[in-house]
Amino acid sequence: MTPEVTPALRMAGRGLLAAGALAAGAALGAVAERSLLRASGAPDPRDEPADFGTLRGEARSVEASDGTVLHVEIDELDDGAEASSADALTVVFAHGYALNLDSWHFQRQALRGRARLVLYDQRSHGRSERAPRESCTIEQLGHDLDAVIRALAPALLDAGAHVTCIDYSPTLVGTGAKNLPNARWVGGFAHVLPFQDETFDMVGANAALHHF
Repeated sequence: MTPEVTPALRMAGRGLLAAGALAAGAALGAVAERSLLRASGAPDPRDEPADFGTLRGEARSVEASDGTVLHVEIDELDDGAEASSADALTVVFAHGYALNLDSWHFQRQALRGRARLVLYDQRSHGRSERAPRESCTIEQLGHDLDAVIRALAPALLDAGAHVTCIDYSPTLVGTGAKNLPNARWVGGFAHVLPFQDETFDMVGANAALHHF
């Protein structure tokens, strides 16, 4: 990867798929899906259990590049494997706007003991320090992620990354290719991804709530 790509993009390991989708119709899709589930009598997996948000790990504090203190929690492997071991899989969870690390409850519950989990609250979210409004930018959030990885999962930086981005809008694909030319940009739909299974080691999704 060339120096023009920010360190935040290098954290992905061997591969990264950044999947973007326009938010139009997301709310309607979610409502329709929930209505179908209820009509069929099947339980809705998104109904919150009584213990939602109660999972806790080892608390850490990471200082961002501008001094903002980020709240981080770590779930170590059950077998006592060394956290710094190259063989220990580390998964870093970065939540979205207006959420906190508890939003990863089900994923965290499913992966505990199978991988080393690093979860953190974005600045001005959850238990992280309140930050000045002008510092809450996409670029700064990338630096925050970089700070968390450097402090608690440095092995991810050493692995490097090949970045692939997908969107169904030709305009957005063209704009992305212009602004981030070192990444591979393709057009496609999240419903039918133009990739074989297990192509990527990490997937990031933005504005695609109705797909999940």
